[in-house]
Amino acid sequence: MQIIVGLGNPGKKYKQNRHNVGFQVLNAICEYHSFGPWRKKFQSLVSEGHFNSKKVILIKPETFMNNSGMAISEVMNFFKLDVTKLTVIHDELDLKVGKIKLKNGGGSAGHNGLKSIDQHVGQNYLRLRIGIDRPQNTGLVAKYVLSDFSIKDKNQIDTVIKYISTYFEKLANDDQQLFLMNINQLLKPIMADTASEQIMSGNLSNVRSTQNKLSALQRLVKKFKS
Repeated sequence: MQIIVGLGNPGKKYKQNRHNVGFQVLNAICEYHSFGPWRKKFQSLVSEGHFNSKKVILIKPETFMNNSGMAISEVMNFFKLDVTKLTVIHDELDLKVGKIKLKNGGGSAGHNGLKSIDQHVGQNYLRLRIGIDRPQNTGLVAKYVLSDFSIKDKNQIDTVIKYISTYFEKLANDDQQLFLMNINQLLKPIMADTASEQIMSGNLSNVRSTQNKLSALQRLVKKFKS
């Protein structure tokens, strides 16, 4: 048996938030692989299914992000499972939008959901990190994660979620390398296009900045000439 947790906050107002990307991934997995209906249990919404002969339980804690560990510890204790049977899917500020990485164990890096899980069940679980990027102003992080994706970022995140749900069986069957390889191959052209757009945008900004400086200099020269 394996427990797959997606992190987020319950309620319609949070549904499309960056912080709720874990919930969004679990919804996609549940639908794509025809898991059972969501039902309330363990202070969570729970859906059950199988990948081949392996039973998998999807968990969306309803305790709010900061207390996610309370719900997860209930699940782990009920089934008497070791923390190594746990996979947590969460948003990651330190990755560009749509980039994904797997990590075994480690710290919370300030993520309150992970911090709560670490306190209640330990750190030695697998994390599927989904990049949401971070705001330039570090003082706006709390507001940023509780806001919705921009239209452009939402399109990219939706694509990533589709690929994750499509190939999730590989991860559930412990083939982490194949899971990442399949998704990254599909994402490569998308990420390349995004990088090109950022470079083009940066160049355009530089051109405009130079033009503005020249205009100011020209006005100053004209002033002294007159």
